[in-house]
Amino acid sequence: MRTATDCLPPQARYFPVDDAPYRLSAGLRKLGSDFGNGAADAHVVQIDEKYFEYRTNKLAARRERLGKYFAAHEFLTETESSICGLLSQLLLKEYPQYFFRRNLDSNCWQLHCNLTEEVLHFEQGNYLPRLSTVQADPPYVSSLDALVCQMPEDLAVTLRNDERDWLAAVHLCAPGHWSAEEKIGRNFGEVHAPIPLIDPIVRASASLVRAMVEKGPMVRFVWGFGTDCRLNHHPEPPPGWTPEMWRGRRFQSDAEGECPFWLRVERQVILGMPEVNASLFFIRVSHIDGNEIRQNSDERRRLVQALSTMDDATRRYKGLSESMDDLLNWLSN
Repeated sequence: MRTATDCLPPQARYFPVDDAPYRLSAGLRKLGSDFGNGAADAHVVQIDEKYFEYRTNKLAARRERLGKYFAAHEFLTETESSICGLLSQLLLKEYPQYFFRRNLDSNCWQLHCNLTEEVLHFEQGNYLPRLSTVQADPPYVSSLDALVCQMPEDLAVTLRNDERDWLAAVHLCAPGHWSAEEKIGRNFGEVHAPIPLIDPIVRASASLVRAMVEKGPMVRFVWGFGTDCRLNHHPEPPPGWTPEMWRGRRFQSDAEGECPFWLRVERQVILGMPEVNASLFFIRVSHIDGNEIRQNSDERRRLVQALSTMDDATRRYKGLSESMDDLLNWLSN
């Protein structure tokens, strides 16, 4: 018996470790650049065989405590309506086999989501929970909440005006050791301040935010480490987890036959909406088994070079201070 997953394409694979000594850079590329994944490289949203894993994670995070994973600040209804109009158009354009729109009248329409079997009802661009058919518990609270839960990606929205920029909304169910509640409302520099070597990028934040809003779409990648392939690494453990168990960043090479680490990769797509002074920042997490990297001579060499030339502050930030020697020894043998 075929399932919905059987019809979905393989997950795209990205290994964004540069063939050079480690350094921090914006690393922006035009969306659609060829990374060897065919049509998937040109998509903002990537729907693939892992779709229901991401969906399950989002529903679990929302059940735990919605406010821990979804936050908004100075996010006007009119702005959200425009952004969600773009999101729905994006899903319809990139995946007409999974989404279709039914117009009810000039002001009301429905988005039918075949994968989740949900029907989202909108009136003048605003989501109407009482007229929607959804599986989520708790029910969706806004247009953004409803639409982001139809895609694997997390989403952050940056707004700007003549005086400042700020993180206006973030739907983050697969965080990499950072919190939506902590970052919401902060400007670009404040959001990124904890990252080592970030100062030159922060000093150019005004021009970067302008490019995020006015140019693109663009894509970039960041990578880190974990000793599991769990999507959700919020800094605050959920009930039933100790901080040590939840953190998942202590490398161990004595587990015979098991994967000692996973390379956690974030594909980040930046899509500008100058008409509402907004930038949409899509985050898609994937993992590469450490054994797979170890068996690939080129990837192993590049990763060893990056780790060997990484500064101490970045090692601490990526959670590698205690494990670096063991990790390098394991990769090199």
